[in-house]
Amino acid sequence: MKISDDGLAIIKKYEGIRLNAYRCPARVWTIGYGHTHQVKSGDVITEAMATEYFRGDVRHAQRTIEHYVTIELTQSQFDALVSFIFNVGSGAFRKSTLLRMLNKGNYSGAEKQFKRWNKAKGKALRGLTRRRADEAELFSNEENVDDMPQAIDAPEIKTKMSSKTNIASGVGVVALGASQLETVSNA
Repeated sequence: MKISDDGLAIIKKYEGIRLNAYRCPARVWTIGYGHTHQVKSGDVITEAMATEYFRGDVRHAQRTIEHYVTIELTQSQFDALVSFIFNVGSGAFRKSTLLRMLNKGNYSGAEKQFKRWNKAKGKALRGLTRRRADEAELFSNEENVDDMPQAIDAPEIKTKMSSKTNIASGVGVVALGASQLETVSNA
């Protein structure tokens, strides 16, 4: 499965494009459409480079879903997950309660997990809160979900992570996930 135009639009909406390196709210050097791999202070890129980085980062998020999600997804669910992984990183996603619930067929429980990932350095951010709400809405797109098999009485999974650590613990993972991008992109 590949991300749709709707999925690409949500990522671009929240990432924006910046051709000069900047520190995001999580204090990670970032450039282009949210690209973090090997970015340092003073870096400058072209729009074409930003687009190329974006494509590679999206491919990496798609591959993460292909490797770790074991159930069938609708296009909307896939798009929402690509956006989520693009932002938090594949490592954070692999360890998330969202993924565990999803793989147990607990779609509604997985949808509720999006809102927990709205913090950077322990502080809730309005932009992340809006992004997670949009991702959760896309994930639960009713016209697609009605056709999906639903688990019966799938238990919710409790997480040991406090809500203050969600994004802060994932920040290093974003950098790690991005550092693996070069290997994935060259495959």
